[in-house]
Amino acid sequence: MLLRWLVGNVIRQQVAGIYQEALTQAARLVNRTPALAGAVQVPDGARVAVVFAMGIESAGLVAKLHDPAAGKFEHSTERFGPLGQQLVRVADVGVGARRAALGTEELLARGPVGWIVSAGFAGALAPNLRRGDILMADTIVHPDGEQLGVGFRIDPKVVRATPHLHVGRLLTVDRVISTPEQRRQLAERYAADACDMESFAVARVCQQHRIRFLSVRVITDAADDRLPPELQQLVDQPSLAGKLGAAAGAIWQRPGSVKDMWNLREQAQRASARLADFLSGVLPQLPE
Repeated sequence: MLLRWLVGNVIRQQVAGIYQEALTQAARLVNRTPALAGAVQVPDGARVAVVFAMGIESAGLVAKLHDPAAGKFEHSTERFGPLGQQLVRVADVGVGARRAALGTEELLARGPVGWIVSAGFAGALAPNLRRGDILMADTIVHPDGEQLGVGFRIDPKVVRATPHLHVGRLLTVDRVISTPEQRRQLAERYAADACDMESFAVARVCQQHRIRFLSVRVITDAADDRLPPELQQLVDQPSLAGKLGAAAGAIWQRPGSVKDMWNLREQAQRASARLADFLSGVLPQLPE
C-alpha cells in the first residue's frame, strides 16, 4: 500500500527528468492493451471481475489476458479478455473507499458477474507477513469496528502446503500507513494481519448486490519497514508542491535517494507479477 502511494506520487508525477525512463517502462507494462474507448461493450459471460485501485497493481494480471479489449468509463478503466478458458474483467477504480465503491457499482451496472475479487497491494501489520507474501482475507474490518465476513474458505491444508500464503483479517484504512509504530498500533487495536484502502468498500457493495466476494492482496510493506528519511519526508507532505519540493531536496541532499526511488518501480512490478501468478491459479477454481 505504501509502495503504491510512492510509485504514484514519485514516478507517475515525473518529479524530475531522471524518472522519465522509469515512467516509460512502467507505461509499457501497464498499457499492453488497445486504446481505451468508453463505447466499448463489455461482453456477456464473464464470471469473475477483479477490482484494483491502480494500473501498477493490475498490470501483471492484464498482461496474462489474451488479446484484451478495454474501455474507459466515468469511475473506472476496465480491461477484459480470456485468462485461460475463463473470461475475466479487470477494473482500475482509483485509490480509497469512495472510488472503490463507485467503480464497483459502475462495473456491476455494465454487466453481471458471479464473483468480485478486490486485489492489489497491502501493508503488513503482523510481523510474520513479509514482502511478497499473499493474504487471502477471511474477514474485512472497518476502522469503526464493523466487520464483513468473506464467504469463500480455502482448505487449511492448502494454506499450509502453499509457501508464503496466509489467511487472516484485513483492515481497510483511510490513509497511508508509513511507519512501524503506526502499523503496530493498528495491529494491536484491530487484531488485523494487514491493511489496504479499498477492500471493505468493495465488500460492502458486493453484500448489497448479493455478489460473492474475495480479497487477495500481495504484501508490499513489511510491518517493520522504515522508509529512508528523504522518502518519509515526501510521504508527510500534504500538497503536491510539497511532495515535489521534498523529492527535489532528497536528490540534492543525498543523490543515492534517486536509486531508492528508481527501485520503487521494480518492486511494484515484481509485486504485481507475484499477485497475478497467484490469481491465475485461484480464479479458475472459484465455484460456480
